Amino acid sequence: MIEMQKAFAYILYGERILLFREPDFPEAGFQVPAGTVDPGESPEQTLWREVEEETGLGPDTFDPEATHLGVRHYVASKARGDERHERHFFALRVRAGLELPETWEHAEVFGVDAPVTFEFFWVEPARARELLVTEHDALLDELSP
Repeated sequence: MIEMQKAFAYILYGERILLFREPDFPEAGFQVPAGTVDPGESPEQTLWREVEEETGLGPDTFDPEATHLGVRHYVASKARGDERHERHFFALRVRAGLELPETWEHAEVFGVDAPVTFEFFWVEPARARELLVTEHDALLDELSP
């Protein structure tokens, strides 16, 4: 079994959370920004790197402190074979007074063979719980209002 650490971002804008889907891969479902911890990286360093790579939003978009919500373990046993994930969940809050679009597209180009397009949008946490795949919603209840 392959073991890896992951970092997941619950990005909050007011009371809403950021989700995305991949229009070229609709079977991937609705997700939150996340990624694999690289050698020598901490989960929090991965969080900031992945958020910028996937969303196009830099660190200056957010309050400077990420809140570590907790860790959950997950076994992915689909097409990629058995993987055990140690998933670190973080909350990031968009800086007060900053205006972001309701929806946008961004192409991730780092560490991929071809650009991957993501479509982003904001939803209430209850709606996120209904939409999110593969336990991306595991720590939504830990978000403070």
